[in-house]
Amino acid sequence: MALTTTMSRVKVRADALKLSMKLPARNIALLADLSPAVFSNGLLGTTYLGAETEMKLSEITLKLQELEDAVYPLVLPTDPERLRKILNYVKDHQTETDSVRVAVQSLFGTKEQE
Repeated sequence: MALTTTMSRVKVRADALKLSMKLPARNIALLADLSPAVFSNGLLGTTYLGAETEMKLSEITLKLQELEDAVYPLVLPTDPERLRKILNYVKDHQTETDSVRVAVQSLFGTKEQE
């Protein structure tokens, strides 16, 4: 079975997060309240996860990438519970990643990651 467009994006982002943050796919699955085995099967295209689950995974991976860029030179935690708290805070307080970026840059006097 071929991956949907949304799941293809999730796979690309999950692979990128694995390289940049050392974030295992298992932790992404846990953030989405999904079994790591089911998520793995979804990434392989052997299981269709459903549009709602795929959209949730897409939003999580996109937000993680945005936050990772925004907090540079700091790093995000890889622990799923700590990440969940950060994602929930950002969502609940409607925090834009640009605001995070500006705050971090003002604290450390850094420029954007190249």
